[in-house]
Amino acid sequence: MSEPKKSFNIWPYAVFGGYGLFACVMIGTAIVLSQERVDLVTPDYYAHQIKYEAHLDATRAAARPGHAFLVGEIKDGVVPLVRPPAATDPVSGTATLYRPSDKDKDVSRPIELTAGVMKLDVAGLQPGVWRLKLEWESAKTAHYQEVDLYLP
Repeated sequence: MSEPKKSFNIWPYAVFGGYGLFACVMIGTAIVLSQERVDLVTPDYYAHQIKYEAHLDATRAAARPGHAFLVGEIKDGVVPLVRPPAATDPVSGTATLYRPSDKDKDVSRPIELTAGVMKLDVAGLQPGVWRLKLEWESAKTAHYQEVDLYLP
């Protein structure tokens, strides 16, 4: 009796070829990515870190009870910024209206209090979202506060 003819089975070759192709792609990817320069740190990392820490300290100082400005309701193109009555030390700093959608529209004004209130004029500014950034110094302590505003 004659022996049956064996048919050609492609599966072992396909599995081996697929695994070989996968290994080549992974090795190629590893080579390309290992040559990519990735800088996770700024050149002046420590100076930047100290500046960032000072910003965090100013934010914490403003967040303490009785230190943050109270932002009133917008009426007739004016936003009242009220300093808490307990805070009696002189204030010097800036109020910046930051426009997230267009940096060229940013407006910065000095903080000038009259009887503990600053009337921030927002008339003429485009309607939409603005971020009010208050930076001030009081009793030799830096303060920083951000408030989101929507101008109608």
